[in-house]
Amino acid sequence: MIKVVHIFNTPIAGSPGNIVSALNRLTDVQARHIVSNSSAYSNRTFAVNIDWKTQQQALDVIAHADVIQVHQFFSLDETFGPTFRQRDKKIIKQYHSAPDFWAKGDAGLIERIVYQDVPQLVIAQGPERYYPFARVVPNV
Repeated sequence: MIKVVHIFNTPIAGSPGNIVSALNRLTDVQARHIVSNSSAYSNRTFAVNIDWKTQQQALDVIAHADVIQVHQFFSLDETFGPTFRQRDKKIIKQYHSAPDFWAKGDAGLIERIVYQDVPQLVIAQGPERYYPFARVVPNV
């Protein structure tokens, strides 16, 4: 069984819970998800498997994972701090938005996002045209 931990900066309108639930129900993947900013949407709440505030639990799940799937663009070091060093893990990036959503016109940052040296996935709901090197996947 492959253990995958999905890491999100925000609850992305419930996407983390839906993805992890589908993987656990329909595949042989054992999935968990960590959300860095679980209260990003104020009073709109979504299921959170592990809140980054419970840092030791999050680090334990990451330590036992085979694959780390990072959703959206954010710096792992800036978000999770210098304790987040997982060189022995496979890392995949998945995008749900166009790169300019974060880059705000910064061409250098757009290039860094699009040309990262890790495998990329992108949802098939519009942003796929911005990620020529990403595999297109359905939006769960």
